[in-house]
Amino acid sequence: MFVDAGDLWAQKGGANYRAYWDKYGQDIVRYRSLNMWYPVYYRHKEGANLAFFDGHADFQKKENLFFYAEGTTLAPDEKRNDLIWFCSPDNRRNP
Repeated sequence: MFVDAGDLWAQKGGANYRAYWDKYGQDIVRYRSLNMWYPVYYRHKEGANLAFFDGHADFQKKENLFFYAEGTTLAPDEKRNDLIWFCSPDNRRNP
């Protein structure tokens, strides 16, 4: 429902910390120069606070919010990255 973000809402692509957060941090001008208007802000110990539709809130590390397979620089498994936006990462299938 809610996540720490730099705009009105966050998009899945904006959770890609290697492409954005690890380069630009909280510099929203840099995000917008890349046409990325909805980044997730990992400003709390490299994680973000989330509020879920069922009413609970949780802190998740950036690695749980955007999944990378071991040794990759891109997110090859789009389905796994979809799951965090709809359920707890605890429910994610193991890679």
